[in-house]
Amino acid sequence: MLHGSQALSFPRAHGSCLRAQGRSGRCCLRACAARVYIAATPLEGMERIDSMLGALGRSAQKLAALHTMTIIEENIDGEADAKTYTLFDFLPVNATAPATAASLLAGGKWPGLKRERQLRRKPAYRHQALVGEAIVPQAADAARRFNETWDPDIQLLRHDCHHHTAALVESLTGKSIDVWRLFPVHQRTVWL
Repeated sequence: MLHGSQALSFPRAHGSCLRAQGRSGRCCLRACAARVYIAATPLEGMERIDSMLGALGRSAQKLAALHTMTIIEENIDGEADAKTYTLFDFLPVNATAPATAASLLAGGKWPGLKRERQLRRKPAYRHQALVGEAIVPQAADAARRFNETWDPDIQLLRHDCHHHTAALVESLTGKSIDVWRLFPVHQRTVWL
């Protein structure tokens, strides 16, 4: 408890923490931790199929949501309510090319693309889940470092977007997740 002329301090130890911590000057990691989400969307180039499946109902649309990604929500330094959203995912180079699909469906490897996108606001994907809070400071920077070490070749069911999402989430939150359990439609491999 503060007395007299003691002032509250606003430490910035973890980059975006704006919560007053009293005289200790320590950042409460929970107060400034980034939130980590995962989302599932239609495969690149399959957005039209998703919209057509919409006529058949929501459960039919879940069949098209096979691509997973990680979304990081962080506070912006100096602004109490302002947030930044960064999306990280892993997909094949030339994802819509027939040669890409043929190689991947035959069990082969294909060059992968590790994408990072800055978003203006939190996306409103139909299939999205909050995994938890990051245990590392500057989570987006940590995700960039993770991507630098990630093998760039993609191979379905062995080293694909699901593996990238699970490994990135674990490196940020310390939680081991099973993408297949978070999104029940993934329990059925309808595309193989």
